[in-house]
Amino acid sequence: MIIHSISGPRNISTALMYSFAQRTDIIPLDEPFYASYLNVNPDLSHPGREDILKSQSTDPATVAERITQLNQDGKHVYVKDMAHHFADMNLPPLPESKAIFLVRDPAKLIASFQKVIPLPSLKDIGLEEEWKLFQQYKNADLPAFVIPTERLAENPRESLNTLCEALDIPMDDKMLSWSAGPKAYDGCWAQYWYSNAHKSTGFTPFQSNYSQLNSHGEELLERALPYYQSLLENSLL
Repeated sequence: MIIHSISGPRNISTALMYSFAQRTDIIPLDEPFYASYLNVNPDLSHPGREDILKSQSTDPATVAERITQLNQDGKHVYVKDMAHHFADMNLPPLPESKAIFLVRDPAKLIASFQKVIPLPSLKDIGLEEEWKLFQQYKNADLPAFVIPTERLAENPRESLNTLCEALDIPMDDKMLSWSAGPKAYDGCWAQYWYSNAHKSTGFTPFQSNYSQLNSHGEELLERALPYYQSLLENSLL
């Protein structure tokens, strides 16, 4: 089985990858379409851009084929991806896959994101693209599960048990914790983005204090809310 985890930024997607990677029946893949995304967006200046382009195939069809081949090796493949990486690719869902869509209250997501990028776009936060990809999965009659990450972080044991049941795999208590530090399966961009994830040893609730949104953030929130609410209506938790 291919477990395709699709998320926006600031959404503990790396923590969930670390969680699943503790299982002996999982092959973790960290954002395998990142180089493909950069290749079709030559003007994007991302930290480590050249290293990323060298580390992965830039052909999304080749990447999808590799994932499918790994799925034939007797283990499940856990694919962590960012929703906005698919915005310009027009790729069908991965074959024989079950999708996990991680969502977070967009007001808190935007407040957190604005600390890094003061004027984020709707594409940056990924909710519209997540919604589109969710529709693709439903139209293809493939399983798709929406996970509100606040609930996962607050109650990881119950949430993971529910998710594993939906995926038709047994819950493994090893998923509740992991060792701090870099992981062998981290993407080469980890040094720029994973400092908090590398300090973690398990799921912890999100902080409760958030700065007020500026006018740009408020406008973005108004545009993002319909996608979030539509996804939340399909919440597994």
